[in-house]
Amino acid sequence: MSEDHSYITVEDEFVKDIFYGDCSDEDARKFKTQLVPEALAPFNTPVRTTAENFGRLHRVYIESLQDRAISLSAQRKMQAALPCQQVITMNTSHSPFLSNPEALVTHLISL
Repeated sequence: MSEDHSYITVEDEFVKDIFYGDCSDEDARKFKTQLVPEALAPFNTPVRTTAENFGRLHRVYIESLQDRAISLSAQRKMQAALPCQQVITMNTSHSPFLSNPEALVTHLISL
């Protein structure tokens, strides 16, 4: 966490394990160059939604069983807090769009 608590980063030595656990080392090194500090303000800023707008959206959650950035228990708490019409489970790390894009696309197309 930054000294002023405005953003967070992940130390280089932990990036692959946290975000790209099921990617090759070469891909993880390449993807790591795309990471930027993550602002914390969005996590602490209240959001107002309405049943008429947000409430009518069809929600689908794609959970990643090997995710080390957001634990499976945390993913399931999010699902319980804001139920989805469907949960898709993938046996991937945090980044299925990189480690298994074909399967992810198949799931998305099926929606």
